[in-house]
Amino acid sequence: MPADKFLFSAELTDVERDNIREALEQHSAPRAPGLNARPVEIALRDNSGHLVGGLLGSTAWDWLLIDLLWLDDACRGQGLGAGLLAQAEYQARDLGCTHARAETFDFQALPFYQQHGYEVYAQLEDFPKGHTEYQLRKKLT
Repeated sequence: MPADKFLFSAELTDVERDNIREALEQHSAPRAPGLNARPVEIALRDNSGHLVGGLLGSTAWDWLLIDLLWLDDACRGQGLGAGLLAQAEYQARDLGCTHARAETFDFQALPFYQQHGYEVYAQLEDFPKGHTEYQLRKKLT
């Protein structure tokens, strides 16, 4: 089809997002089998049931992919972040994962991840401007 028969749009519906993900997974499956994509989500609540922390991630190709780990400021320094991370790693091992991956910034949790066995394998300077993003990995035993 000629290029003028297509329309680029910056807006997608939820169904279109799902269709794009599914199409890419179908394209990738014969080339990289064993995707085994599953969500890994852990909430941390106080005694009143209020959300005070959580971890969002997924699994793919025997890896735990940590997207977000957050703790309310009042909950930091009590080992709760370590607990969230340990729970995610436990779930990932139970799903057959052998490695974990996380990203963080110099103003976030680099020392935290390193204290828990993660090693930097890449970094992106000036992202955001004046800061560094770190990509980390860990072998799950």
